[in-house]
Amino acid sequence: MELSIDIFAAIRAALLLAAFATFAWSLLRTRREQAEQLDRVHTSQRELAAQVHALSERTAALATLVAATHHERMQEAPQPMRPRREAAPVRSYETARRLARAGASIDEIVASSGLASSEARLLRRLHGSDPDHGTAA
Repeated sequence: MELSIDIFAAIRAALLLAAFATFAWSLLRTRREQAEQLDRVHTSQRELAAQVHALSERTAALATLVAATHHERMQEAPQPMRPRREAAPVRSYETARRLARAGASIDEIVASSGLASSEARLLRRLHGSDPDHGTAA
């Protein structure tokens, strides 16, 4: 009976060693595969970095070419003269303020002084003779 217990213990020990050996082999194999994958990733990364660098150089060259072309075109064709907007006389605000105090409508203020309607509306609220001129929002 002792012999069967010894054989049983030996078989158990052999199975445990086989399991550990299998585990160690699979672990080494996994580490080797991961190392190979990492090498492939590093190689791809270096290739992509080289491509990005090449694209960056091409983009810079293209930007220089576009700027030179634009500069040449600007020198060849003179810019058309835009009609200059005459500055409104300083007195237009004074005129608009007087009209607002006199109770003129917003349209009258715009037509006489050349102000925008929003400015005329503001002047009318500030200086107008409306009964609710103090409660303007």
